[in-house]
Amino acid sequence: MVFSSGRGTPGVVVVVGATGRQGSAVVRHLLKDGWQVRALTRNPSSDASQALRALGAQVPQANTEDPGSLRTPFQGAYGLFNVQNPMTSGIDAEVRQGSNVAEAAAEAGIRHVVYGAAGVSDQPTGVGSWDSKLVIARRFRELGLPLTVLRPMAFMELMTDKGYYPQFSTWH
Repeated sequence: MVFSSGRGTPGVVVVVGATGRQGSAVVRHLLKDGWQVRALTRNPSSDASQALRALGAQVPQANTEDPGSLRTPFQGAYGLFNVQNPMTSGIDAEVRQGSNVAEAAAEAGIRHVVYGAAGVSDQPTGVGSWDSKLVIARRFRELGLPLTVLRPMAFMELMTDKGYYPQFSTWH
């Protein structure tokens, strides 16, 4: 993940989805590279939140369904890593949450957004869980935020993780 504050020293990056698969990996790598990280979570007392705190991340409580809860953690931050999970919230909620994040980022003056999306291009596909990411990316762009979109199709570790949906047998 490449963020550059342009100041010679890393600044603050807010990570949405910090206790999930992608987000927690981003938090670990940013901390290792010297960035200050605000790892947003709905539950700061969870084991995953505590593990991030032990690594040196700030772990403020925030909920992407509540735009007001995003304002304080976003203030003064240079960058943002954003990811939502439609498998847990549904596609409509994913778009709403992503839009809330985009609006809070614009309000706070975030200078670089990295969005963990999915899909094969920046054109609609008819696959709801891919096309929802296009809507969210478009909202970031409409608000004038510098945006890098990552579109991983799958992560290799998911091929052996039986807790991942779709089930492991789907990969055969």
